[in-house]
Amino acid sequence: MIIQDQQEHALERRRTIRLRRSSLLKVNLEKIDRPSIKLAEEQDDFEQSFALVHEEYVNAGYVHADGSVSLHYNIFSLLPQTTTFLFREYRRVISTVTQIGDSTFFGLPMDALYGAELNRLRSRKRRIAEISSLATHSSNRWEYFFVYLSRAILRYSMYTGVNDLCIMVNPKHASFYKTLFLFEDFGPERFYAEVNAPAVALRLNLDLIGQRSRQAYANFAFESNLHSFFCDESGKYAEIVFNTCVPLRKPMSEETFASFIRLRTDILEILDGRQAKFLSSFYPGLRDLITADVRANMQ
Repeated sequence: MIIQDQQEHALERRRTIRLRRSSLLKVNLEKIDRPSIKLAEEQDDFEQSFALVHEEYVNAGYVHADGSVSLHYNIFSLLPQTTTFLFREYRRVISTVTQIGDSTFFGLPMDALYGAELNRLRSRKRRIAEISSLATHSSNRWEYFFVYLSRAILRYSMYTGVNDLCIMVNPKHASFYKTLFLFEDFGPERFYAEVNAPAVALRLNLDLIGQRSRQAYANFAFESNLHSFFCDESGKYAEIVFNTCVPLRKPMSEETFASFIRLRTDILEILDGRQAKFLSSFYPGLRDLITADVRANMQ
């Protein structure tokens, strides 16, 4: 097992180096029918995103297909502070990523493993968000659509005043995020039971990203220069970058929220009174779905 892990780390590192030296930004969009990036708003947007994450997580062995609901989501996926980004071929979602904003009543998924590390950022009044549920359809995996989603989520996070983007990744993928996107180590390796795999925590300080990326990519050709791609305002990549993502996301509709809750009633079992009361301020109908004990604690 140790030898296999070492081999996987070596392969991932070689892949990262190849990507960094390649024309990473020469994504062939001509093969994509009406490519676009948007924020999930309608129920179909979320269903496609959750279905894609489920499919790719099953393929990777992170979750098991149990024959029931072929959608992967949890309470954080449904929160008003959460923003889901979609890369679409016409109306079909082929890549997705989610930004979960920190909140008083829910925190972040990473708190389960890295609460102490996150609290140190909070104590410094840093605004933090977590990147989660990154998935690309297996047939499009090597077409690098993730760089466009990465740019969208980076620009959106800066636009909304986020100081730090944090992420949990499998250790074998850590070098990819650190080398290409300049994430830094944030927390040691720990076991993440939800996906039955080890994880490490990484952090991207958005206050310094412009300076750090300029230095890291100073000697790269334009087509491989991620500093130009992420930070340049000239509009070189305006055909499919951030214009559709500038408006702030709106919480999902109460009808959409209720539909996902009904599919996963177990989500309600983990809510405490304060969390339920907070969500009920956005979705009054939630009171009809939760137990009498939780309703009593909402007073």
